Amino acid sequence: MVKVAINGVQRYYDGYTVSNLDQLKKAVALKWDGILLYGGYEGDGKTTKCAQDLAYLDPTFNIDRVCFDLDTFDKLTDTLPPGSAIQYDESWIDTSNSARLQVNQRRLINILTRKRFKRFYIGIISATFFDLNKYFVIHRSRAYIHVYTDGLERGYFSFYNRQQKQDLYIKGRRDWNLRAAEPSFRGRFTNWLPFDSEEYERRKTAATLKMDEEQGKKYDLAAYRDGQDEVLLYLRDVAEIFKRGEHRGLFTKIAQHLQITPEALERRVTKYRLTREKRRVAKENALHDTLIPKTYRLTKREEDEPLEMTL
Repeated sequence: MVKVAINGVQRYYDGYTVSNLDQLKKAVALKWDGILLYGGYEGDGKTTKCAQDLAYLDPTFNIDRVCFDLDTFDKLTDTLPPGSAIQYDESWIDTSNSARLQVNQRRLINILTRKRFKRFYIGIISATFFDLNKYFVIHRSRAYIHVYTDGLERGYFSFYNRQQKQDLYIKGRRDWNLRAAEPSFRGRFTNWLPFDSEEYERRKTAATLKMDEEQGKKYDLAAYRDGQDEVLLYLRDVAEIFKRGEHRGLFTKIAQHLQITPEALERRVTKYRLTREKRRVAKENALHDTLIPKTYRLTKREEDEPLEMTL
């Protein structure tokens, strides 16, 4: 352990970590990426370790540079000056949904590519190292720091440099084996944060609740939006069949889920039905357009519009 002054306060740092972070500073100055990955089980101290390293790299690092979603991350990369440190805590948002994880990682790579000229130091926290994108892990990040405990004692980590990080990912991904490659070194870290821990937890909780609310709305509407119009038509048929009893209000319930009135849903379903039928007839009679009844002839607007129901 060596003593390092962070904002006027002497802190204990692992000596090997300090030398590697100093090397990272030189690399970033020469326009290489300054991206560090952090992983480990929930509660083992990923946030603490990441924040300490970023505070060493950028003494101005504070809680306002900690983000929990890509929209905030993108805004920070727009507004912060070159050489700033940003902490992106994505583990609680993305790792429970592999499809969302892949989409967000592609967007993250796009942001990092566009903002690379600003030479940021970026710490990305994720509980699942092997779920991360291969290109991102191998080609865009400089190191992987795995945080762990010794029984109930926190403050331990393994440091994987570029080559060892690649070996760990390739050799260990199939079986999710974190012992597939030896780290560059192992070390200890102490328990301190460069910002108020209670404020961090408050912001994280608020972000979690906001995300849960947004995701809940998306899940309610997922069966009816984004091209799933056949589901609507099926449910409409069910509502027509079961007109009495407890099934009678089914169509109204669908409209409530979609946050529109039943009348509006009725109009849109009817319009969609007619347009779909028109296209079917037009396709079958493409060579005999004059034989198509007027009711089933597509208007110019209907020909140009995509066949989907806007809800």
